[in-house]
Amino acid sequence: MAAPINFRVVIADYLACHADAHLYFLLDHSGLPGLIRKVDSARLRWASLFADTRESTALAVAPILVDVAVSNKPLPGLFLDWLAEHGAYSSTVTMLDSPLALDVLQRRLATRLDIKLSENMAAMLRFFDPRILAQLRTTLTEQQAASFFSVAAYWWYIDRAGVLREFDVEFTPVDRFAAQLVLTQEQEFAMVDAAEADQVLSLLNDFVPDLLEKIDASTRYELIARKISDAKKSGLNSIHDFMIYLAEGDDELISEIHV
Repeated sequence: MAAPINFRVVIADYLACHADAHLYFLLDHSGLPGLIRKVDSARLRWASLFADTRESTALAVAPILVDVAVSNKPLPGLFLDWLAEHGAYSSTVTMLDSPLALDVLQRRLATRLDIKLSENMAAMLRFFDPRILAQLRTTLTEQQAASFFSVAAYWWYIDRAGVLREFDVEFTPVDRFAAQLVLTQEQEFAMVDAAEADQVLSLLNDFVPDLLEKIDASTRYELIARKISDAKKSGLNSIHDFMIYLAEGDDELISEIHV
């Protein structure tokens, strides 16, 4: 299992080298019950990306932007420790360095929620889910990615294995994301394919949670993705079929964990 992330050290080290940094968390409230209470207790400023949208009342599942750190101010240590514990394997934690004010960053990020899929279908892009954020980096064209991520100079996210990943981009004071993101059919399929194992994991958690408890959280996705590939070779092709394949072969699955 990956070592716990020490956000106190990560942030302090970054601020020591970037005196002008302004750090925010972008958090998926749906996977972090009690988040707002913790943020308010730490006296941190926050905003919902769903504010002023048709989803404005859905705070319990909203992406929450939290103003967390600048140089020469105390870090909210207890909040950072709580987030490290509860966000390690919940696919809920993204952090970014942006000079933008909270309200400006909130508006710019909110414009990225609405996208167009193939055949002109409207959808919400859940980029505040680190699994989707990571896939966007490989699925978008270079130009699309530069535009999409340009609201910040540096991004971090906790991946499925509980590891803190990071990347830098070019921040632009004037938003380069001028138009709604449109995915090609090929890009859409790539995003869907990448989510297969996550959907199977969700079903296994609902129907056979005892099986998942036997698998280290840091290795679950990789193992399930490999077994889905085996299932496809057997002619299976639906999320439900993959779940049954894994559940019925639980002895074989567990044996692989200890190989």
